[in-house]
Amino acid sequence: MTNKIQKYLLSNYPSIWNIKIVPMIFILLSLHLLFGGIGYICTDTSFESTYYRSSSMDELALVYVGSILASILILIGWLIFYNRNNAFKNFYPSTSTRLYSEWLIIFIICIGIASVPLSINSGHISKWKSIASLDEAREALDIIYKAELMIAGYDTPYLYNNRFDQPIPISTAKLQKDSIDMDKFAFESTKDGFIIKGYKGPSFLFYKSNDYEYCYDKETNEYCDPNKQKHIQQHEIIKGWFRDGDTAKIISVMQDFESLLAKHNLKINLNTQQWFKKIYNPPFFPVNENTMITNYSLAGYENYEIEDVQASPIHTEEYRYIKTPPPYLQFSELQSGYEQVLRRYQDNKDIESIALLCICIATVLSVFVFSFRISNGKQWLIAFITTGILIFIITLFTVTIAEFWYSYDKELIVMIIPVFWIGLFITLLAKIIFKIRSKGNKGKSTIYINILTWLVPCIYPLFFLFVLLFDEYTDKNYLDIDMNFRLTRYMFWTNIIFVVLAMYPTSILIRKWKGIADE
Repeated sequence: MTNKIQKYLLSNYPSIWNIKIVPMIFILLSLHLLFGGIGYICTDTSFESTYYRSSSMDELALVYVGSILASILILIGWLIFYNRNNAFKNFYPSTSTRLYSEWLIIFIICIGIASVPLSINSGHISKWKSIASLDEAREALDIIYKAELMIAGYDTPYLYNNRFDQPIPISTAKLQKDSIDMDKFAFESTKDGFIIKGYKGPSFLFYKSNDYEYCYDKETNEYCDPNKQKHIQQHEIIKGWFRDGDTAKIISVMQDFESLLAKHNLKINLNTQQWFKKIYNPPFFPVNENTMITNYSLAGYENYEIEDVQASPIHTEEYRYIKTPPPYLQFSELQSGYEQVLRRYQDNKDIESIALLCICIATVLSVFVFSFRISNGKQWLIAFITTGILIFIITLFTVTIAEFWYSYDKELIVMIIPVFWIGLFITLLAKIIFKIRSKGNKGKSTIYINILTWLVPCIYPLFFLFVLLFDEYTDKNYLDIDMNFRLTRYMFWTNIIFVVLAMYPTSILIRKWKGIADE
């Protein structure tokens, strides 16, 4: 089938046939499916980790490297076949539109080559989304956040804080100080002894996650984040169940949490009955070594030893004791896993960044390939080396001025770079137009036309850079850091549209320039 299509294109559209668009479509589709499948297979969704990075590049770094190498090999192979025939060097295209269409096809192929990492990311995201739907992930996280309060790994979040808590009432009227731990009780001294006002030792009723300290403003009674507010409200509901003795609801949350563990084949180290018996101790619901439950897996450490060697002036024996680790529930693994699932539904910054990077690379690459088609290899190489020398000179010049002219603002000095390249673009454009109008020979204009073509994708970003630097220099502060970041992202997206539009008049210019005599 591919051969038939190629023969038809050779007979009717030789330019399109020469670009090898049909075989490249099949090759690139296969490449994207291959690496998309690899990204899907290599993504670990076993819920064995307590932390997942937001970017897939950390987990699939080797796969991304492999995709880049494969893309480079495909690019080289395509360029070899594509540059076997170049009618533009020997026969003028019939119209500028055909020349522009050729660049568009080059651009599409370059996008296909450069966007292979995007398929890896898509496979990674699809694997996480296959774990649960958006509603299922939210429901699971609700269960997990409710269970969080009932897994006391250490007592810090359960300490009394007079900003948020009141002592737990106690019915005992009078006690002797020596019979209780006074650090855990609020009391009022009297002539006959003292009166216990309430319990204020570590308790499940005093649980406060970081959301309390960093999110809640007591003066305004407001929360900085609706999601954190929801978590806090869920914890308050659980505390109400403890105070009211609503054990059925407490056990229900424990059972739901245990079901999530079973769903993901995680070890159930502590069943619901044991868990409930361990923490439900009314009326104070104290948190101590007896209620300790580690919130991540201790698999492999069940029988670890802690050696305590003591030096004694009387005894020289070595004392050793074995500390039995507390039971655990894999809360952190479940929380991290489902937060990652939810992130894959709600956060598209990762895939947007990769897509933008791939398309920008494809844009620059397509312009370089296209410019090679309008000149010979020697002239293209001279233009490339010349551009490199110019980059080095202007950078060195700018750095030198910045080092020695302290009286000038840095922004003003850095503005030299965009001004130079914009000025160079205008100068080269004027020279090419003058060559076309004067109908002289090409001379060095082949070098000019290459550099001019390469600058087309850079003009819009250079103007944007100039505006940002000018805003900083004048201290207008129209744009803050967040605004700069958003505008930069929009600038690169709109620059792609700008290049697609600008390449049409560029193609017209190239077509007319090609009509100039070589000698």
